[in-house]
Amino acid sequence: MDKSFKYRNQPLTRSARALTSFVSPALQSILSSWTEQLLSSITKERERVHSRRYNLEDLAAEELAVLDTTERMLRNLYAVAIYHILEQHLITFFYRQAGTKLGKTPTQMDNEKPPHLYNVITEIKGAWHIDLKNVSSWDAIDEIRRVANCVKHGDGPDCEKLKKSHADWFDGEFITPLSGDGLKLPNDYLEKAVGDIEKFLSEFTHEIKEVEK
Repeated sequence: MDKSFKYRNQPLTRSARALTSFVSPALQSILSSWTEQLLSSITKERERVHSRRYNLEDLAAEELAVLDTTERMLRNLYAVAIYHILEQHLITFFYRQAGTKLGKTPTQMDNEKPPHLYNVITEIKGAWHIDLKNVSSWDAIDEIRRVANCVKHGDGPDCEKLKKSHADWFDGEFITPLSGDGLKLPNDYLEKAVGDIEKFLSEFTHEIKEVEK
């Protein structure tokens, strides 16, 4: 890419709305694939096992255990995907808008691109005096971040924090969520997480509009 390239100046509010227009459909698509395909398939298979006539030598109990573990593992993976869609799109928003404001090229911005959610929240505050930790949905977003980290890294600081607020989400001695062990998210977790992220984006857009007044 040409190092002399500069970002085109675009209104912040329009870009914030564009952020929502990218993120919301992606989240809804993930939610749809979970509820209408994966969860539906697991539920049907579970019903099939329950409905058949089996004897003491049947492997129904083992099959049901595998289905339960599979559902937990896949829900955990989807929780990670939902969080990272928000994080990466928010980082890209800052990357482009800060480049416009500072008159920098993409090459220059690459060296300053915030890598994680906390970093980009700090950078947005510095650039436009918007403290997203003050919006009403922030606590929910931070919890979604902790869930994603708990799933990715297993037992550790974020899992411990979740245990304090949601002890009922955990069972077993070991926490290895990518194998379905330890962390059992509520059945409605993904739907709630998507709703919280959409609320956060709405509040973010409102804050941006206030800056441009």
